Amino acid sequence: MTKIKNLKDNSKSTKISSEELAEMKQLSSSYKKIKEAVAEFSMRHYTALRNMEAMEARMSKFNNDITEKYSIKEGSYIDSETGEIK
Repeated sequence: MTKIKNLKDNSKSTKISSEELAEMKQLSSSYKKIKEAVAEFSMRHYTALRNMEAMEARMSKFNNDITEKYSIKEGSYIDSETGEIK
């Protein structure tokens, strides 16, 4: 992002108008807020993905344990309402 600086001539300074300065500050502030929101979203997204991976590992272990405990054959399934192996 390009920053606007005071331009210097040997004897005098050139400045942007107060309205332009106010808009520049507002745009910069808005940009910073959006950048922070994106960073926060990225962290939440990363955490959610790690939580999903952990849950998938727990589900896989549970399914393997149940399959072994009840000798569930391939192609069979457990009815999630009744718990009956079909």
